[in-house]
Amino acid sequence: MGQVNAKSLLVQAKQDEKEGRKKEASAKYASIGIQLRKNHRYGDAKTFLERAVKLSKTSARLYLHLAMCEAAMGEEEDAKRSVARFAKLALRKGRIPDYSAYLEKHCQDYPGVRKQFYLQLLEVDRTQATPFLGIASAYEQLGETRRAIKYLEDALKAKTHTDEVLAALRRVLDSAGLTEELKALKRYEQGALSLEDFCLLLSGSQLPKQAEPSESIRFEKSQADHEEKDLDRLITELEEAVGINESSRMEHDSVSPLVKEFRKRSAKVLEGDSKARIDMAMAFFEMGLVEDAQDELKPVRETDPYYLQAQLVQGEIYFHEKSFLEALSVFQSILRDDRLDLGMEIETRYKIALVYQRLG
Repeated sequence: MGQVNAKSLLVQAKQDEKEGRKKEASAKYASIGIQLRKNHRYGDAKTFLERAVKLSKTSARLYLHLAMCEAAMGEEEDAKRSVARFAKLALRKGRIPDYSAYLEKHCQDYPGVRKQFYLQLLEVDRTQATPFLGIASAYEQLGETRRAIKYLEDALKAKTHTDEVLAALRRVLDSAGLTEELKALKRYEQGALSLEDFCLLLSGSQLPKQAEPSESIRFEKSQADHEEKDLDRLITELEEAVGINESSRMEHDSVSPLVKEFRKRSAKVLEGDSKARIDMAMAFFEMGLVEDAQDELKPVRETDPYYLQAQLVQGEIYFHEKSFLEALSVFQSILRDDRLDLGMEIETRYKIALVYQRLG
């Protein structure tokens, strides 16, 4: 599209919008946005694509092009939300094969976008190999061989598209130089090795040294594992000290000093980690420490990627404390959030049904 054509199309789009032809205007804005994206003008492209989306919110493909812009600009969370909307519409329209093909055609240079789409599908159905294959392909392109192999294991266990899965697994193992695993794959194909034993062998295999993560990544993972273990240990210590279980719950005042000390010790582990805060809130709630559970959820702000998960826990707390109207308000606010994925939508609607049942 030349500059003159783009300007002409923009004039037409504005005229269509002014005269109420939203679908036609959306298509023209989208055409301009897609061309700008191809010319690597991602910021301008996003502006036009967002305008197109506003005029045609059920056009699934628009969200995919928007996600590619956002991914190119490093806006990962925005890209995830756009992909989630694309996947949700694909599911609702019952057009997963069509939209998957469209994704594979247009997103070959965006493995992160492809991975996120298939992760969304897995939240609904884990019985088909296709989503596992898609995620494995994305990880292979990203150079994360170990994760690619893990998802190909899961694809094998799904027992669909077996030939395609085996071909992909053979390619990844060969690329990683895993000769013993390739021999095991051949034995599995010949029926000399069970699926369980083959997957066990793959899980314990070691990648060649050149395929291992960098030292800095290994350190970060080790540090994360260490902090997770610290959190688990702290929770266990608190449970033992407090002595709370389902049959005997102590008054909050009697354990307040212990909880205060625990929260002081856990602050470093929880700092800046919303997922850990949510886990901590659940642990407090299970111990009957409702106020402490709610305090842990407060720092998870509306802009946080884990905000909806935190709200879901808050709704659970209200529900179990028999504050049904408060629970209903929280669950309804989750449903109104644009970031909602299909899996959480189903869970939230189920929770609302339970609230209505309790309210009679």
